[in-house]
Amino acid sequence: MLLETFIRTVPPMTSNLEEAFRNNDLKALNETAHKLKPNIQMMGIKSIIESIRNLEYYKSDKFDDTVYSDIVQVISSLSSVVEDFKLLVVKK
Repeated sequence: MLLETFIRTVPPMTSNLEEAFRNNDLKALNETAHKLKPNIQMMGIKSIIESIRNLEYYKSDKFDDTVYSDIVQVISSLSSVVEDFKLLVVKK
């Protein structure tokens, strides 16, 4: 059940993260990162904890290369994890 919930909820949130970046929407970026963080922590995805925290607490009114790099890392990692979890759920 936990994997299914992760598979269902994380992809829309990563899309929201990408959209917030494209729209230069700092509030949406911070809020989406904040919503993603518990999922990442609960599943033990340690490789992107620092990146998601950076996005959650980013305060500049202008996005820079660091934000872009963090978003790419988070979205790429979560996409891979979701695909891996889908395989696990199918095997059940």
